[in-house]
Amino acid sequence: MAGLAVVVDKARRDVKAGFLQVESRKAGTSPATTAAGQKQRLNTSRRYLMKAQMQKGFTLIELMIVVAIIGILAAVALPAYQDYTSRSKITEVMLQVDSCKSAVSEFIQANAAFPADADAAGCNSTVSTKYMAAGMAVDVATGTITSGAVQNVATGADTFHIILQPTTDAARTTAMSAASDTIMGWSCGTDAAATDFKYFPASCRQTVLGGL
Repeated sequence: MAGLAVVVDKARRDVKAGFLQVESRKAGTSPATTAAGQKQRLNTSRRYLMKAQMQKGFTLIELMIVVAIIGILAAVALPAYQDYTSRSKITEVMLQVDSCKSAVSEFIQANAAFPADADAAGCNSTVSTKYMAAGMAVDVATGTITSGAVQNVATGADTFHIILQPTTDAARTTAMSAASDTIMGWSCGTDAAATDFKYFPASCRQTVLGGL
């Protein structure tokens, strides 16, 4: 009888196990596969959330901040860039005046006299460039060189001139009164308004004989 009870108990467990397997197959899952599926779904959800966060873009406030920063940079940088381009253009005028300065210096040293005009000094009074009109002049009484009128540069610089005057002191404040004097320096200035000095080379942002 004891042996029969053991056999019946074993049969009961086998039937129960078989029933559980059948139910598991109907559900299409098992304890192992259920846990794996939950983990997979969790990972998928996390990836979806991360992707959604990356693709959500900027908020309205963030966009407004960016636009404000761009506006501030443009307001500061654009005028500075325009001044820089104007100064680079007027450099061409300065080159013409410097060339004439060399000719005037040689004339004074060789003749102990100021040249009668730009052409007498060896400068070309009719020379013109994109940024300087014709009309280079040299003063017969002081040797002062005046460029042709500035043009095509900026409103505050156009029609005005770069002026170079020989001086008898290193501080460049005393004009030569006689051609026999020794040239100690050249004072550079302009006849433009003080508010427009910014368009001219750094050494010329003053009235002539304004010093260094």
